[in-house]
Amino acid sequence: MSGEAAAISALEARWTAALIARDQTTLETLLALEFQLVGIRSTGVTAVNRAQWLATAPTITFNDFTTDTTSVQLFGDTALATVEGWWDIVFDGHAIRENFYVTDVWIRRDAIWRVVRRHSSPHPMK
Repeated sequence: MSGEAAAISALEARWTAALIARDQTTLETLLALEFQLVGIRSTGVTAVNRAQWLATAPTITFNDFTTDTTSVQLFGDTALATVEGWWDIVFDGHAIRENFYVTDVWIRRDAIWRVVRRHSSPHPMK
């Protein structure tokens, strides 16, 4: 893995750790102002902007949460990261246990990588 790809992989791990720790400062640093999460679930599509996501993140109770960045592709100042994960959480009063795939789009501005888009969908349990 190239140095830049390794840096993106490390940022993905930092994002996971910040979520678990409820570290809002780090989360705000990682997300670009135009960040949007698009989640695809059996109940439909959800699109959440940065402010909504940051407000919701601290309300999640994590019982288990693991991620593995399986691929990083660089295109100049844009990077695509594919992440596979598992979580056992309580969100909005609902228990959620699922494997998921995430595709993150990172952009580099002024030598700083920030994520602008996350697409998340579950995949069958292993």
